[in-house]
Order: sequence, then structure tokens, then C-alpha cells
Amino acid sequence: MIIVDTALKARAEAGKPIRVGMIGSGFMGRGIANQIINSVPGMELVAIANRNVAKAQRAYNEAGIEN
Repeated sequence: MIIVDTALKARAEAGKPIRVGMIGSGFMGRGIANQIINSVPGMELVAIANRNVAKAQRAYNEAGIEN
């Protein structure tokens, strides 16, 4: 993982994070959203697709991102 961490750090420093779109925001999806938003420099969660918009918003809110 050191190679991946180094590459992600370089992308963060260059201002070119990997932009991630996620499908689903159930229990696992919310956990992954939280990880990407709060613990992975060099990645940016830009979209969540879900059948219920409120549940997609919940994933962002639980990770600390307000509407």
C-alpha cells in the first residue's frame, strides 16, 4: 500500500485528486464514503447514486459534509 499511498499523496499535493462516484449508500456505502472523505488524501467523493436521495445525503452528512 505504500506505493498507492505515495501516489495519492502526490495527487493531493498537485491538486488533482482521484474523483470517485459511488453507487449505493447503505451501511457499507456510508462507511466507504466516510473513509474517502475523512481518511484518504488524494481521493474526493464527488457523487453518490442511490434510489433514495435522502439516503445519499445521509452518507455525506454522516461523513461531515453538509448540503
